[in-house]
Amino acid sequence: MRKPTPAHRRRWTRALLLALPLLSLPILYAALGAARSPRDGPRIRRLLRALYHPWNCYLVGVAGEDERADLEAFVRGQEALRRYGNVRVAAAAEWGAVSPRGPTELAATLHAASVLLREFEGWSWFINLSASDYPLMPQDGKNSAR
Repeated sequence: MRKPTPAHRRRWTRALLLALPLLSLPILYAALGAARSPRDGPRIRRLLRALYHPWNCYLVGVAGEDERADLEAFVRGQEALRRYGNVRVAAAAEWGAVSPRGPTELAATLHAASVLLREFEGWSWFINLSASDYPLMPQDGKNSAR
């Protein structure tokens, strides 16, 4: 079986995001290991702005404590993100080193799911994203975090 290309993954993600308004189900987005370097911070903020919907829950893994503090300040500064309290930021130390392939990514994803099952209720879908998975439109076609 061939591995999907990044372009195929983006098309699949866009198709899924376009179909989700029909489902109207809460989603948990996990971007573990998404910000692997400090320069990924702006990409993660763009990803949150584009994807954010009050029904959903978000877990964002960042490279270190400085990036964690920066992203938490961003979340506190955004009215929509702050109002619903459904965005959680975690530093890499909480999950351990995550490589893009292999058991560390799977272990981090399973750990994230177990933690978030305790923290957030009512979500029906779990989508694992990276900073490169920049979507074209949010779940309902409206951007509620601008």
